[in-house]
Amino acid sequence: MSVLKGEPGAYFDTVLLNAGIGIYTSRKTDSIQAGIELARESILSGSALERLERLVSFSEKIPV
Repeated sequence: MSVLKGEPGAYFDTVLLNAGIGIYTSRKTDSIQAGIELARESILSGSALERLERLVSFSEKIPV
């Protein structure tokens, strides 16, 4: 959770790189660097954490 709260460090950097490459390969940006910046904005704005919380909430409602 520290990564999704924007706490700097090696884990944060690794997640940014991984997400940036994923964003780039899905053709959402023109470069890996732009993908990294998009990922950084998503994390620092709280959007990434909010999406995770919504996914968890949704999955808890699925009957098993």
